[in-house]
Formats: sequence, C-alpha cells, structure tokens
Amino acid sequence: MQYVFSESPVIPVRIGIHMGEIMFRNNGAFGNGVNIASRIESMGIPGSILVSKTIRDQIINKSSFLLASLGTFQFKNVSEPMEVLHWLTKGW
Repeated sequence: MQYVFSESPVIPVRIGIHMGEIMFRNNGAFGNGVNIASRIESMGIPGSILVSKTIRDQIINKSSFLLASLGTFQFKNVSEPMEVLHWLTKGW
C-alpha cells in the first residue's frame, strides 16, 4: 500500500499495526487492538509503517521483514509500556 501511495499523486499515509481484541458494531471497529494500532499509527510520519512488538513476535522468523526498534513507549489506557518498531521497506 505504501508503495502505491508514494506514486503520483502522493497520498501521505501512516500505518500502525497491532494484534489484539477487535469488536465490530454499527459499521465500526472497536477494542483494545484498534486503540493501540491507532496510537502506534499516530507516532509515524507519512509513508511509515509502525508495528507493535506483538506483530514482531509473529513475523520474527520471516527474513523478508526488516524491522528497527524505535524504543518502548507508554500509551494512554495501556497498562504496560510497549515496544514499537519501524517496518523498513526496500526500494522507496
């Protein structure tokens, strides 16, 4: 997605990814997973993809995914600090 959004016309999009509880109601998505992904996304700059340590743990054995830690952060309404990683993309 980020590759396509970087082509003309450029659409500045930030992506935050987390895995957790999600509930669907009245055409909306709610839950801890959505809230954390939103908080992670807000840390990024346009064109970035940021993921939680939970996602890193799921893809750790996939050598095609290059991740760089940004550190550990405390998020509103989240009891423990969480590591956030930048998904490094090749070629753009």
